[in-house]
Amino acid sequence: MKIHCKSLIAIALAVTPAAAQPNVSQHPRVGQLGEVKFASGSVALPVGSEPVLGEVAAWAKENPEGMVVVEGYADRSGAPKANVAISTQRADSVVEHLLILGVPREQLVVAGFGGHRNGRRVVVWSTRGSYEAIEARLRARGAKTVQTSNLMARR
Repeated sequence: MKIHCKSLIAIALAVTPAAAQPNVSQHPRVGQLGEVKFASGSVALPVGSEPVLGEVAAWAKENPEGMVVVEGYADRSGAPKANVAISTQRADSVVEHLLILGVPREQLVVAGFGGHRNGRRVVVWSTRGSYEAIEARLRARGAKTVQTSNLMARR
């Protein structure tokens, strides 16, 4: 009886226990989780954004050690100070919905970027970084406001 090397490899792979094979779910996604687009001048959460925010909430619940960063943007049509306010209010609208979905307040960081060429949206991403590292990254990218949701709770 002649056994080929390729046959032995195929047999070895077939009988390898599942526990020994890599588990992709051990490495949850870190990066952009979703995006919500707003109507011009609006801070109201758009209809149809619930599925995206549901996915964000699911990630947050499955990864309690992770942080969820909510970045708000406005377009460049208004005054700079007004654009910062509307971008932060859009992010706050998303945060309010995430809180309703059960995301812990201490897991959220909110940034307002003001007027931006890709404005009228909120981008949500995840990270395992510290608050200090997150704030430094956001400031380096041009965030005008950065706050944890614990700060928002005191307003």
